[in-house]
Amino acid sequence: NIKRGVALYREPSVPSFGLQLSQKKGTVESISVQGISPSGAAKKEGSIEAGDTIMSVNEQDVSGGYALSQVTKKIKETKDPLLLDLYRGESPNIDTDEYSNEAACPYYLSRALAKGADIVFCPYNYVLDPNIRAALELKVQDAIVVLDEAHNVEDTMRNMGSGK
Repeated sequence: NIKRGVALYREPSVPSFGLQLSQKKGTVESISVQGISPSGAAKKEGSIEAGDTIMSVNEQDVSGGYALSQVTKKIKETKDPLLLDLYRGESPNIDTDEYSNEAACPYYLSRALAKGADIVFCPYNYVLDPNIRAALELKVQDAIVVLDEAHNVEDTMRNMGSGK
């Protein structure tokens, strides 16, 4: 019932992540998703639902003891990506063995970390295929690109261009 490392990326023209949050008035109980804006990053990502409980924001545990205003401020101040851990189920009071704020989805974590990295290791089709490169926001201009197993590049490029 826990979704770890949900990464939200805003469109340049949309300043919001598209989450409407709620918390029981006058408490510091868990914060849940009340709604999702149709034009926001949360809708585009597709795995967040109304009723989901926010467990962590950018790897900081917010599962209890935080006011809605604190969590909202943290989200608004976030530069892309916003990384969320969410709980979906009957009760947000979960067993601590089930949730760890140290856990993250390796795929989304590596995407987030690659943005500020000096060196990125990836399969060479990620660099050579313009669609994959755009989706991953890999910038190769003014970069040094080293291809391991470069003798396979010709076949890879031919297969990419063949429509297979």
